[in-house]
Amino acid sequence: MQRRVASRSVAALRLPVLLLVRLFQQFVLFVRDFVLAPETSQQPLFRLLGSPPADKQYVVLESGHGPPFTPWYKETLDWLDRYLGPVE
Repeated sequence: MQRRVASRSVAALRLPVLLLVRLFQQFVLFVRDFVLAPETSQQPLFRLLGSPPADKQYVVLESGHGPPFTPWYKETLDWLDRYLGPVE
């Protein structure tokens, strides 16, 4: 029941969406991250969004344990410029 309600809620969203995710490729001994596969968590969510395809952007950035800040800033600022206009 809870999944159906969540999928209806996501499908009702009609706003522009930028989904930034990181591809974790660093393996550290004695540290265990619980990561859900993008194919079973992020991508289904993205597909269910009710926003028009032109207003949805899914960006995968490779990184270690922390986010790659420079590419995140660029993607975010480009997206904000697109929907809010460039800063003058």
